[in-house]
Amino acid sequence: MGKTASFGSRETNDAGRSTATQFDALIAPIDRATFVNEYFNKTMLHLPGEEGRLDHLLDWQDIDHVLEYNRLEPPRLRLTRAGKVIDRTLYTHERRGGRDIDAGATTMLLRQGATLALGFADDLFPPLRKLGDHIHEVLGAHININAYASWGTQSGFDAHFDHHDVLVLQVRGRKRWRVAEPEFEKPVLRNHKMPGPVEEKFKFDTILESGDVLYLPRGWWHEATPLGEESLHITIAITCPTARDVLDWIASRVEQDLVGRTDVPPPSQPEARKAYFADLLSAIEAQFDGDISEDFARSREAERPATPRFNLARIGESVPTIDRNTIITLASEKRVDERGKDGTIECVVLGGREWPCHPPFLPALRLLRSYRGTSFGELAATLADPAQEKGLQGFVRMLAAGGAVFLEPRE
Repeated sequence: MGKTASFGSRETNDAGRSTATQFDALIAPIDRATFVNEYFNKTMLHLPGEEGRLDHLLDWQDIDHVLEYNRLEPPRLRLTRAGKVIDRTLYTHERRGGRDIDAGATTMLLRQGATLALGFADDLFPPLRKLGDHIHEVLGAHININAYASWGTQSGFDAHFDHHDVLVLQVRGRKRWRVAEPEFEKPVLRNHKMPGPVEEKFKFDTILESGDVLYLPRGWWHEATPLGEESLHITIAITCPTARDVLDWIASRVEQDLVGRTDVPPPSQPEARKAYFADLLSAIEAQFDGDISEDFARSREAERPATPRFNLARIGESVPTIDRNTIITLASEKRVDERGKDGTIECVVLGGREWPCHPPFLPALRLLRSYRGTSFGELAATLADPAQEKGLQGFVRMLAAGGAVFLEPRE
């Protein structure tokens, strides 16, 4: 399975505090290239860190506020103990249209050793959203972040493996982690029920302390146990595309061709079946013209909705004029999708609409993302002919008027 590793000491520079939401700071002292080439999707990695360096990501007051002012129900909010999910009726009140959390019952269960699990925490806490966006941009994977708080001594979950990579950040307190190498390498969802490793296989057994980071590839068994003291950690689920995702994407593209929508001839027509599969194979091979890896990455990201962002105070304002310092972000998708045929891009898809696009503007539009802003100056720099800048400016204003992009002055 390859090597495992533990790097660094707890004596780190204070400069890391201000950039701890950045992926490079999280994996220091190793660099991004080392992480991707030697550990990512390959083997576990333990990185001790300075106590408190992750405090700004999440604190108890943040969680208090979310629990008090949001209606959270299972599976978004769960209490677990000794590997079992606690019946929600024991800590929630029934209410018309849903259930409300019972603060007294929840507090009692937590004091009795339950673990509090908050799913999709990156939708609830802005620092986690920014962290997830940055990791998504670095690794090109789908990111989901959960938070776990415990005070007892019983594991919230039994030993298990995940169908995605996991990055564990120990924000506060300590927790014991035991890890075993996969019994079955790189499992997918169809490999869900598999026997766990014998006790002797758990060769990594350590206490994660505040500031520590632990990376586990997909399929690695793990068990986290609280130590009878406060513990707050977040897990970042990193879901990378697999061959099935690529094949599904190719199938969706082939369906744009008539052969991709045609029924397979019956067995009684062997020659027709043979011709059908030959035509289908040709249609599939045609998808591999050009940079298929970039096409796949762009299409996959464009399918994912952008994280909602609002500025209601400016709703009544007219679409602002654009200068080179104006910051543009996508409003509805993470990335621009493109449509066309015979190798020619005819339009871009944004906000559920097709926008006819002048080909010289495509390199500029390909820079746009929902999770980071791009200046108009950067967009204009992609134009082969500077005389087209005014036309690009008008096109971006049209997108803004149609709700496809947001415009903001540079701060």
